[in-house]
Amino acid sequence: MIFQESCSWTRVTPWLQLSPGKCFGWGTSKTLEKNLSELRLGGQPLQTRAHARILGAALSMGGAVLQGILANRLKQATARAKRIMLAPLDARARTSLVQASVISKGLYGIEVTPPAVKAFRSLGTASLNACYGMGRDHRAPEMVWALFTKSHLADPDQNRTYRSLVAMRRVYKLSLI
Repeated sequence: MIFQESCSWTRVTPWLQLSPGKCFGWGTSKTLEKNLSELRLGGQPLQTRAHARILGAALSMGGAVLQGILANRLKQATARAKRIMLAPLDARARTSLVQASVISKGLYGIEVTPPAVKAFRSLGTASLNACYGMGRDHRAPEMVWALFTKSHLADPDQNRTYRSLVAMRRVYKLSLI
């Protein structure tokens, strides 16, 4: 039914053409996937997929859980924080680098996707080590973030909450228009 509607829509707008190479079907069960394999688009068989990347979002149509792009971002941001920790700079400069580069890289899009707990904790540890140093005994992370940094910008946990509140505020403002 949806396929027929999309074909009639392309007749109304003749400059749009369906590309068989970019189109695919998916099924939530093996029987549905088997039936989809018989579909043809432009004389070519329609591909079937269990997961795909559509407009930057990783979608899983089957039962498998995919890591997604956020896990890659968290790993890259953790590696970046570890490099910043080794930089011959004072703590204030390293903290500014963590805020501008590590947190913005690692937590981009975190408002809509929950992160993996282990990767998120390792980002927090790497960020704390980059800002304050790792050779210090008896450090309380919350006190380090609160006393020595702008915690809502440098602490990944607080930044996640901050970004969620900013996003909710933005959506609320748009709904008033």
